[in-house]
Amino acid sequence: MSAWRSGRRGLRLLEPPVTNDALLREGTDATVMKEKLPEAREVANKAIFGILALGSRQVLVHGVNLAGNVMLARLLSPKDFGVYAVVIFLITFLGTFGGTGLASNLIRSVRPPTDDEYAAVFTAQQIVLCSVTGALTLLAPKLTQIYHLQRSYVWLFWLAAMALMITSLTVIPQIRMERELAFSRLAVAEVWQTIMFNVCAVVLAWRGFGGMSFGIALLVRALTSVIAIYLLEPWRPRWHWDWKIIRSNLSFGIYYQFSQVLSLVKDAIVPLLLGLVLGAASVGYTSWASMVASYPVLALMILQRVYLPTFSRLQHEPPALKRFVEKVVLATNALAAPASVFMLVLIYPLTAMVYGPKWYVAIPLYFLFWTTNLFSPTSTPLLALLNAMGFARIVFAFTVLWMVMTWVIGIPLVLRFGAIGLAWANVCVQVSNLFLFAIVKRKLPLLISASIVPGWALAAVVGLLLWWVNRVHPIQSIAMLLAYLSVGVLVYGSGMLYWHGPEIRQLLPLVRSRRVA
Repeated sequence: MSAWRSGRRGLRLLEPPVTNDALLREGTDATVMKEKLPEAREVANKAIFGILALGSRQVLVHGVNLAGNVMLARLLSPKDFGVYAVVIFLITFLGTFGGTGLASNLIRSVRPPTDDEYAAVFTAQQIVLCSVTGALTLLAPKLTQIYHLQRSYVWLFWLAAMALMITSLTVIPQIRMERELAFSRLAVAEVWQTIMFNVCAVVLAWRGFGGMSFGIALLVRALTSVIAIYLLEPWRPRWHWDWKIIRSNLSFGIYYQFSQVLSLVKDAIVPLLLGLVLGAASVGYTSWASMVASYPVLALMILQRVYLPTFSRLQHEPPALKRFVEKVVLATNALAAPASVFMLVLIYPLTAMVYGPKWYVAIPLYFLFWTTNLFSPTSTPLLALLNAMGFARIVFAFTVLWMVMTWVIGIPLVLRFGAIGLAWANVCVQVSNLFLFAIVKRKLPLLISASIVPGWALAAVVGLLLWWVNRVHPIQSIAMLLAYLSVGVLVYGSGMLYWHGPEIRQLLPLVRSRRVA
């Protein structure tokens, strides 16, 4: 039986028939099982509407980010682009200590958190964040020396620290909206902060501010985010120290948060090792290649916010959880596959006409970083699934494994072959996702391959056709490039509609209506 059925109230997540044998095995009576069904449907409907809301707005966010990155890549030198990558890494890394890690247990809590719980978690995070931003402020002069920057660039790191401190004020309102699955409101704030950051950074770079434009833009984005979040989800910050509450959230939150920290430590090999050994220009080329290679899955990253609260609400109903996760994996791969393949086969004309010939040298790096697209659309929701089911230690173990592999394999390869060695280390790390898939299947018997293959198989066929047409009639202009991509998307979309038409059409009632049960 199909997991999805259209009804008067839109999309419904169905459980398999409940037999007497099943009831005896599970020790559950039919009345309880029937009571669970509407709750599962309600959670699934809210989650799908949240995905649609985030997805529709993420098209705008992704488009603005793409336009901003293209303009910055054309306006700035590879060295200045490398400075941008270093600052973004630092603020992201330090932000994990004051981000949603500790508060993540409040998302998956079955009962609604109290005001004291929100305040206690907020207090603990602010204490930690004051420490890390203070360290960044003190180390700013040393960082300018390490990366051979002008002394005035110390303000770049100070502005980044200020932006990080201001952004931390949005954590609790964001958590409250995620618990309510109110992703449409959350997406509005992200649209505004993305627009403000990119407009500010591009205008300042055009006016000759160089790398300093990023620090000012980060501060503008932080202020915009705070104003938007508090207008959408009013919450009064207050100090409240309660070690009992904090300790109860640490059992899950510490693994969740340190998984984020270690993931960033893995990525630190670019700004740290490459920056110190090969210089800021190599950081710029590598960051550009990694950035362009990740575009097809970047828009899907925002959906991570949907995974944890939704999977957590369904964790006690394995059949419903299984079907929902399979649909999520099918959808993420179906969306990522065409963008990944089409960019791969047209990367040379795309680079020349959009970014400029100065980035040709980084295309070999792009080919190797591109392998991330094969695994990320599946591994991201599966990691969230493990967290939702309470297996945060497994997620932590994989994060440690990927960090160790990146550095242990990456250091000798970088020292021997340069930046291309780091790209090869990334390939090895991505292949290890196969072990993650195997472990998840032992926890929940998902049909992972059946959810992955359809989108990639069709995208590969259409991609080969695009490659052949480009060989026969080479792309000569941006208009021609857009025409080729549009035709590819049209052919791919028609194929997916043919194979998965019933499931796609069942989404339409939910798309047309903003009212969720």
